[in-house]
Amino acid sequence: MNEKILKLICCPSSKKQLKILDEESLTNLNHAISAGLIKNNQGKILKDEIEQALITEDYELAYIVRDDIPVLLENESIKMNQLENRKTS
Repeated sequence: MNEKILKLICCPSSKKQLKILDEESLTNLNHAISAGLIKNNQGKILKDEIEQALITEDYELAYIVRDDIPVLLENESIKMNQLENRKTS
């Protein structure tokens, strides 16, 4: 992901700054996706692992990056509290 572009974009719903999701969190997210436990904000269960994602500064929403292009659609975003709910279940 180009750092210049990253500085220009923000979360479309909250307008919060975005950063690249760290490797550990990405791995945890992909494990949950593989287990069929993660839905996007449209309610669709994600099936394909993610190579890269952007995360809001408050760690609430993630946006998938496909072919180095961030998909900044609210319906396609992922609520990261799904990982927390998974840990406490």
